[in-house]
Amino acid sequence: MKAAPANFTWPKPDDVSERKICADVINHHCHIVTIPEDSEGPTYSFSIGLYLNFRHPEIIIFGLSQRVAGTAINDICSRVEKGSRFQAGQETDELFIGCKVRFVSVDPKNYREYLGCARWFYRSLNDNFPVLQAVWTDKLGKFPWESNSSPQTAKFQPVLNSAHR
Repeated sequence: MKAAPANFTWPKPDDVSERKICADVINHHCHIVTIPEDSEGPTYSFSIGLYLNFRHPEIIIFGLSQRVAGTAINDICSRVEKGSRFQAGQETDELFIGCKVRFVSVDPKNYREYLGCARWFYRSLNDNFPVLQAVWTDKLGKFPWESNSSPQTAKFQPVLNSAHR
């Protein structure tokens, strides 16, 4: 683990859920938040703690169940804890069976809409923390921004980087 970012101060939890976030970041190096699908968009999950503990971007994954996304984020956290680093543009086929994942930088202008709990946790950094989106391919191996990709894959994965829209 690395030292906390210079400007980071621990937030003061006001309720049980905020205390759980802090406890998980301390005890497990990562807390996972899942937002269920609603009329505004698909389900998604994201990490809190990777940046604080390892200076590694947080991870967000769209369109997968809480169990599948949580397993992938925990796998990424374990790999990072052992020294692996994931970066924008990197692809891997080691997270999910039968599809690739490409990591894409999340534009900070999307933090307010998608990363509320992470913004609360890192509020002392004024949104100055990196996030990577783990974007997965459809059954034909196409990413949502590629021609002939499945419309369903694109629907379930809004890509939070304008270079990939």
